Amino acid sequence: LHKCVYCYAGCYDTKRVQPLKHLPHRVEEELKEIAQEPAKIYFSPTCDAFQPSDEVQNVTYDIIKSVFTHTKTTYISFLTKGIIRSDTLELLLKHPNRVYAQIGLCSVDETLIHRTEPGAGAPEDRLRQIRKLLEGGVRTTV
Repeated sequence: LHKCVYCYAGCYDTKRVQPLKHLPHRVEEELKEIAQEPAKIYFSPTCDAFQPSDEVQNVTYDIIKSVFTHTKTTYISFLTKGIIRSDTLELLLKHPNRVYAQIGLCSVDETLIHRTEPGAGAPEDRLRQIRKLLEGGVRTTV
C-alpha cells in the first residue's frame, strides 16, 4: 500500500493487501504453548505492519497486545514508513523496554516523498512519531 517506487515488494502482487485476520489468535495460541518465549518478534518490512489500512493495523495491534500479554521479555521490532495508529502507539509506549522501532525516512522533502513513497506517512508525521517514541523511552532509529 505504500507503493514506494524503489521497493522490491513491488515484485509481489501488491494491488490489494489481504490481512490474515486469524493471525493474532494463532500467535496467542502459540505463545501459550511454547516452552521458551521468543527473544524477539520482528514485523517484516516487506509487509509493513503500519500500512494505511485499518485491517492491517487492527491485526498488528492485536498481535502486539498478545505478545505483551503472554510473554514477559519478548521484544517487538519493526521497520515502518507508515504512521502508527494512536492506540498502538500507546500500547508500545507502555512497554518501552520491549520495543525497537525503526522508522524509514529518506528525505524531509514533501514533494520527493510524495513521488517516491506515495502511500507512506508524511515526513513531518514520521518525525513527530519518532519524537513520541524517543520521549516515551522506546529505542528508535531512523
